[in-house]
Amino acid sequence: MREIHVDGQPFAAGQGAGTYGELLAVLDPAMAGQSRIVTALRVNGVEEPAFREDAARARTLAPGDRVEVGTRPVQALAHDALADSVRLMPAVAEAATQLGEQLARSAAPDDATALAELAEGLTLLVTLVQAAESWADAARVPRADWLGQHVAEVGRCIDAVNEAQHNGDWVTVADALTYDLAPALEQWRAHLTHALQTFADGALGLSADGGGNAHAPER
Repeated sequence: MREIHVDGQPFAAGQGAGTYGELLAVLDPAMAGQSRIVTALRVNGVEEPAFREDAARARTLAPGDRVEVGTRPVQALAHDALADSVRLMPAVAEAATQLGEQLARSAAPDDATALAELAEGLTLLVTLVQAAESWADAARVPRADWLGQHVAEVGRCIDAVNEAQHNGDWVTVADALTYDLAPALEQWRAHLTHALQTFADGALGLSADGGGNAHAPER
């Protein structure tokens, strides 16, 4: 008989699952009812870090396998995504400032690498905040608008940079990066820092393990 443990506790369902995907189809709704998400999976002592990818989901489960599952509260994932956003913002704002100063001293950048890296940082930032909002909403956590006007202002700055870059107006690109985008990111960071403090104060009802490490399957 297959052994399935969730956060160290026996889990009776899932005996009929023939693949990882079928097991997740049982686990996910069961955990959702507890406002938790499956975040770790180990089969016969072997970690499966990519267990949600298609190749892993198609992998076969044997009747005698030992399956250990780790979960986290949804609101804890929202907290962590928000914290990662706040930690990332100074680096992105500094990158915008440095690139703006570089462009102010030259007619054009040596290559597009710095602009591409800045775009990647901004994309990651927005993705993290979107994830935080989605997880907070899934947990029915009351919150302010974490994107809203702040991401709209950042978007306006990016549009100005893109238009100036298209026109070859690197002076305007430099000004937009230094005097528009960097300050907009700092204002957004202040807004999210306040939201994060609300989490830390426990006003959103984080569980005791909410701010700590994910529940990993027991070894």
